[in-house]
Amino acid sequence: MQKKKHRQPLLLVAGAVLVCLLFLLSVRPAFATLGTFEDEAKVLDQTKVRDAAHQIEYTVSVYTTKTFDGSKAAFDAGTKKKADRLSTGIVINIDTKARHLAIYGGSKVPLKKDQYDAAISAFRNNMHGSDYTSATVAALNSLAQALKGDTSFFSQLWASVKGLASCLGIGFLILVVVVINIIWPSRRRSWYGHHHYSSSSYDVGGSSFDSSSSSSSDSGSSGSSGDF
Repeated sequence: MQKKKHRQPLLLVAGAVLVCLLFLLSVRPAFATLGTFEDEAKVLDQTKVRDAAHQIEYTVSVYTTKTFDGSKAAFDAGTKKKADRLSTGIVINIDTKARHLAIYGGSKVPLKKDQYDAAISAFRNNMHGSDYTSATVAALNSLAQALKGDTSFFSQLWASVKGLASCLGIGFLILVVVVINIIWPSRRRSWYGHHHYSSSSYDVGGSSFDSSSSSSSDSGSSGSSGDF
């Protein structure tokens, strides 16, 4: 029994190390392919678009339509709504009837409006009449290039520092728990040995936590649109 008690702190420390390693692996960029692909207008080569989307570490969803009858503002709003539901996704929406394009990224995609504008321009400059595949690939290449600017050496270094700090914080908390787990039982036995009250009762108070108060809302998606 005594050996098992001594093993418990070691198991906790080993668990902390494992958590840290998993966390550090998770902060490395994971490259994604296509999310949703709905080519209603039948104008895209899915294989080429998928290969281009593979450069981007965020899930990319691509839509085309030739039957949308609403305004361009409504089309843009619908695209933004899709992106709002995907905080780490990018939505490319192409209206072949109105020759209008909207690109929006979720709240956690680190792109600015001018970078989305550049992707719109890349799409427009590579249409060559009706080559939607080349235009979409060009837009994806533009987005990938913009995102690479956010994965520079200093950005990666800062991400590693934040990951290490998080791990150290987790390790410190677990160390505190281990120390308390070792010291508190002996202190409690000593305290009860000197202070035994047979007729006393203690009412332990509690506290409630409202999970809704701790939730944070994203600032929403961002993006751009334009004609081609």
